Amino acid sequence: MADETIQALAFLHREPLLRVQSLAAFRRGTARILGQHQEGLLVHDRYSGLHFLSADSEQAVQALLPLLPEVQVLVSDYAPMDAFIMKQRGYRGRLACINAVYQNMAPIPTDSRLQLQPLPLHMAEMVAALNDTHDQQEIEGFIRQERLLGGYLGDVLVGFAGWHEDDSLGMLHVFEEHRRQGHAQALVALMVNQSLAKGYLPFGQVAADNQASLALQQKMGLALSDKTVSWLFSEEE
Repeated sequence: MADETIQALAFLHREPLLRVQSLAAFRRGTARILGQHQEGLLVHDRYSGLHFLSADSEQAVQALLPLLPEVQVLVSDYAPMDAFIMKQRGYRGRLACINAVYQNMAPIPTDSRLQLQPLPLHMAEMVAALNDTHDQQEIEGFIRQERLLGGYLGDVLVGFAGWHEDDSLGMLHVFEEHRRQGHAQALVALMVNQSLAKGYLPFGQVAADNQASLALQQKMGLALSDKTVSWLFSEEE
């Protein structure tokens, strides 16, 4: 393993919950280091196409930001410099998230009768209408790749969940008539267990103000980062 990779991993492991996306990219072997600093790291994930800026200081952000190519989305984990980054790069949108990471190697026990099955392609329009992160074309791609799965009780679809482009868990939705029956909890457990089976590092991101979802993640045994990760966008969301 090259010295720069060893140094990068040592830095990321200082805050593994906060920097789980970069760690997942290194685990897949798809991380490309664009810049290193004693207190920071800039990584491009060839798998998802995302760029991650991790830093412990203003100086690290200032040193690494010039090495970032022109990209429409940046994920940064040093919130005090969000305004600076947005001004320097012209980003207009920002979403603060908390990482939820399953750190156990054993599957989550579940006694639910819910089963995961691929969604039919014709449901992409409906799913996209319920999702504020991905458009219909992206949803269709996820369905074709079986990255978006339905939760079925027999022949009845009660909800769905999937993996984003960086293999993070998300897109969780339970239809109104099936809520308050434990199906969201079952979907999270089944998706975590599927992630383990696929060799993924089970993690997801929750909007920092979504208290209900954060409580669900903790109930399922996922550990939450104590700091936020910021998604910075060229266009307002």
